[in-house]
Amino acid sequence: MRLLILCTTLLSSLALIGCHASPPSYPEELGPAKFHRDLTQATQLSKQSNKPIFALFQEVPG
Repeated sequence: MRLLILCTTLLSSLALIGCHASPPSYPEELGPAKFHRDLTQATQLSKQSNKPIFALFQEVPG
């Protein structure tokens, strides 16, 4: 019975470790333009600099 509990605990721990999401790595954009991926931050910067927001929606296949 102890072996069953130990194995269950070990497998549960490994499953939780595997589920930890790392931050996504985005490809580096080319050129002098700075792109933001956080709408809240982009909105704040837009208000501060008095510039409009350009939104690009890309379809991810699959």
